[in-house]
Amino acid sequence: MFFQFEPGLYVSSDLREEKRKICESMMRGEIPKGLYIICRNDRSGKPEFMPAKDLRQKYYENRTIRVVGITKEYASALAYLACEAYEMAEG
Repeated sequence: MFFQFEPGLYVSSDLREEKRKICESMMRGEIPKGLYIICRNDRSGKPEFMPAKDLRQKYYENRTIRVVGITKEYASALAYLACEAYEMAEG
């Protein structure tokens, strides 16, 4: 799997000091444990999130994952999507 990090990558406040380390490990193909990855859906272009462990599925092996954000908590990932949805609606 290949990761592309979007400009303005969202990183929750509890991970800011580890941002570089996390991104570098992901670029080496390592899947971070205990994190949620916010990525762009290839078909709709809209953000969605999943536990990082889900990226170990065979489906993702030869895919490019466009990473929009990284967070440690489910609530933070959900809040990010809620803000994105609000901005799209206000458009």
